[in-house]
Amino acid sequence: MPTAELGNTPATGREALLAVLAEHAATADRQGRPAPEALAAVRASDVTGLVAPTHLGGAGAEQLAVNRRIAEIARHDPSMAIIVFQHLAVSSRIVEWGTAEQQGELLPRLASGEWLAASAWSESGAGAAKRNLATIAEERPDGSWSISGGKAFTTGAGLADVYLVLAQTTQVEDDGEVYGSTGQSFFLIPADTPGITPDTSLDLVGMRASATGFIELENCVVPAEAMLGPRDGANRVIAGVRQSGATLGAVAVGIAEAAWDHAFEASRKRGLFDHQGLRFRLAEVRTRIEAARALVERAGRCDAADPGAVTLYSKIFAGEVAEEVVQTLARLLGSAGYVISNPINRMARDARAVALMGPTNDLARELVSTPWTR
Repeated sequence: MPTAELGNTPATGREALLAVLAEHAATADRQGRPAPEALAAVRASDVTGLVAPTHLGGAGAEQLAVNRRIAEIARHDPSMAIIVFQHLAVSSRIVEWGTAEQQGELLPRLASGEWLAASAWSESGAGAAKRNLATIAEERPDGSWSISGGKAFTTGAGLADVYLVLAQTTQVEDDGEVYGSTGQSFFLIPADTPGITPDTSLDLVGMRASATGFIELENCVVPAEAMLGPRDGANRVIAGVRQSGATLGAVAVGIAEAAWDHAFEASRKRGLFDHQGLRFRLAEVRTRIEAARALVERAGRCDAADPGAVTLYSKIFAGEVAEEVVQTLARLLGSAGYVISNPINRMARDARAVALMGPTNDLARELVSTPWTR
């Protein structure tokens, strides 16, 4: 039985990209860093320009198509899917909030793969909710900004050409925000700006080849034009992300599909399909994957009464399904799944990582349910 088709729109170099990712994913995971060949393939593909408008070199794709491509990439290399997801997320924020000058300068480079983008939002002391930031941006007399602080768990650290950095620009008291805070602003900072230093020494359990690390900023001076979106209004930008339909649930679906591919083929080779119990268990697994994929696709269509809530639901549900599916299929593999080199173990670590990525599944539950108390 073939796996479900995650995308049916032809794309230049798609099969070549997936082949390179599949070839290098296991080695990249062992080494804990992206394979240069995989990064080169991503930069040379059309995936980097999915969300940029056509007049700036992109495809102008809707989020449904983007979620499908992310799931497809994750089925071959979840770490690279996260890198691409963050690149497209930054590109989307520039499309939505960038000035004409920012769009004209950055989007053609991002669309062509000349530049890769990364989000630097999280901090060790700010928690998943991105509150109480220690990264401070101070306005200088000439209108430029000096930014100092540290960012944690930045996917693409050290390989990105531009970072979208979240910083506190005005100190505020507790404003009741669940995610982010007023008084925060976003800045687009090229990686070669003096004062910004990546630290890729972080050794992860899952998503090991995602180049996730720290970003240190020390008196990093950027012009006024580096600010993306409204001053002190980053919370509005963050709130809009949920409405976009972009969901890390797509990565989880890709991982679940990869686990299905692996376990189904192993069962076929061992001649186990004569066992009704195994067939029934596989049917249950396939049903869960299809349900998760359907919810991710609905998030991408943005056709619900509350698109933001559906985006959060898709992240929660697909993430849990991926973990459950991988665990179930690992048991079906028997002793073969206990060997450390078996791909199912890498999939289990990557599936767990999705639940912890922002917004974490618990924060997603908080974002969904807090309005019910008002």
